[in-house]
Amino acid sequence: SAEPYNGVGAELRALREQQGHSLPDAAKALKISTRYLVALEQGAFGDRLVDEVRGRRARTSRIV
Repeated sequence: SAEPYNGVGAELRALREQQGHSLPDAAKALKISTRYLVALEQGAFGDRLVDEVRGRRARTSRIV
């Protein structure tokens, strides 16, 4: 029988682990925070995603 699909986060984590990448290394390569990658892998897109977007916007406005 086929395994149940647990979502894109579980698939992302499985691929990262199969390829031997740590969370910090994968986050750096993806140019996102480790905290955000953990949230993606856990399927916790709500508040963490909003916090990440707000933080990015604040950093960008300081640069520009």
